Amino acid sequence: MKRSSTARPVEPGRNETRIVVLLCALAALRVFLFSAAFPFFNNVDEQAHFDLVRKYARGHVPAALAPLDPDAARYMILYGSPEYLVPAGRFPGGATPPPVWSLPFDGIRTAFESRVSQMAKDVNHESAQPPLYYAVAGLWYRLGWTLGLRGGQALYWIRFMNVIVCALLVWLAYLFARVLFPANGFLRLGVPLVAAFFPQDVYYSVNNDVLLPLVGGAALLALLVLARGEAKGYALHAVAGLLAAATVLVK
Repeated sequence: MKRSSTARPVEPGRNETRIVVLLCALAALRVFLFSAAFPFFNNVDEQAHFDLVRKYARGHVPAALAPLDPDAARYMILYGSPEYLVPAGRFPGGATPPPVWSLPFDGIRTAFESRVSQMAKDVNHESAQPPLYYAVAGLWYRLGWTLGLRGGQALYWIRFMNVIVCALLVWLAYLFARVLFPANGFLRLGVPLVAAFFPQDVYYSVNNDVLLPLVGGAALLALLVLARGEAKGYALHAVAGLLAAATVLVK
């Protein structure tokens, strides 16, 4: 007798689900550790993205290129780590100065406020970016504020939203693998494994690229299911449309 070459879909067992949940947790832990380890602000426009998150948190949506918020500028100067933005050789004596928060504030108050006023005149070139990430991050920021997080704690709280996003992305990768490779257990676990440990540092900072893989991937998955004719009714059509629109509003 000839064996059938057609592979039957294999229903994922409880152990497989547990493994994927573990991968989600490990990805979340990785993002948490590196987000906490790197000081603010990095050189991938994290200052500009933070400024917009604060503006959206207050309900202010810029209608055009706008200057930095003075309060955001205070955060940037007080908690910023200059070695990320300025080569060490440009500092006097070639030595990186200590962070501002470690200095006696009474001695630097005048220079600090003068620098804030000067920095607040700079135009935030990210002001014209689509709004969805900043709206979500702004709500997350307000949640942290409600929980009593202030100062540097509030800064890291914004980054820690990426922990949840990355975990959801790993689960989304698993759903993709289940749709595309229903009979191949190796690939069903291999795809989320790659997503969990792929060396991508975008999740370690405040930036509007964070939501794009999750929202865009969810839209692609919904459209894939529709194209295969597996969906019944109009609910998934509506969800796919909303996800596609959200993808454009992210980036």
